Amino acid sequence: NLAPGGLGDHLCRLTPLRHLESGKSFGDWLGELRSRLPFLPTLPSPAEQPQVDKFLAQLGVNGRQAFLVCGPGATWRAKEWPPARWLELLERLLDERQENILILVPPGTPTRWSALGDVVPQGRGGVLPPLALEDVMGVLSRARGVVCVDGGIMHCAVGLGVPTLALF
Repeated sequence: NLAPGGLGDHLCRLTPLRHLESGKSFGDWLGELRSRLPFLPTLPSPAEQPQVDKFLAQLGVNGRQAFLVCGPGATWRAKEWPPARWLELLERLLDERQENILILVPPGTPTRWSALGDVVPQGRGGVLPPLALEDVMGVLSRARGVVCVDGGIMHCAVGLGVPTLALF
């Protein structure tokens, strides 16, 4: 396996190709490259991510508590699930599973998704502020699971090995 998830699927399609300079198969060439370079993202341990603890604490979530991450937004609106459907899903998750829920939204779109935070009871999560990519990865790496649309959050979560449900 060249890489996890969709990335691995895409890379496997390239295996019939050969590297021009070395003459090696694409898979062999990439395997050697991967052994010399950090191919997958590496994150500091949760103890080394105090800023992530700060973001969680602002929403009433202890960094050691289980939580789900919801990623409703996408770069293209055509990939998004309607806000009303997200509200319905969040209400069900909160009622039936008693989950803490953190909501990651794309930069520049907080008002589009602010109503989602209104249904999350105080102390059980809510909408995170805009985060740097490293902080998004830190939050995702601690999540018990992710529910999102087809976008960057989905790809990051899958790459980190976090159980992910993508809504298309």
